[in-house]
Amino acid sequence: MKDIDIAMKYFLVFSIANGIAAPLMLEFYANISKTIALIIYAVLIIFSAVKFSSLSAKSAVLGISAAVFSSPVFCGFGFIFIHPAVKKTLENISKYFTLTLQDAVYCWAQMAVIMLMMCPLCAVIKLIRHHINNDKTADNIENAFSEEDS
Repeated sequence: MKDIDIAMKYFLVFSIANGIAAPLMLEFYANISKTIALIIYAVLIIFSAVKFSSLSAKSAVLGISAAVFSSPVFCGFGFIFIHPAVKKTLENISKYFTLTLQDAVYCWAQMAVIMLMMCPLCAVIKLIRHHINNDKTADNIENAFSEEDS
């Protein structure tokens, strides 16, 4: 498979995962813990950045930008279809807390900032991988011309 095909596959997978995770994280944010919700969401974004960093730079940027710009659409569908089931479950388990409009906007803004960090994070991971590979290559070249036979 070409890198561009893999990038489009990753874009679909991570956009759908984000569409499912975002409404769930909003409910975690309101009813369980703000910190846990944002950490779980950040782990999803870090995992997707690691997967995208294995691709060429052009494919990774294309896949990440497609995922970032399509995620609100998938989040909208997730909010319409998933949120009522989560709300009903939480009402059955314990007292259900609703976020005020200001708190909901603040939560969505925090998740958007975390998502926008996917591209710089992918670039950093790619640079680290490149640096590690260059060090290994340099060591291999030095070892190839050593006069010691093991």
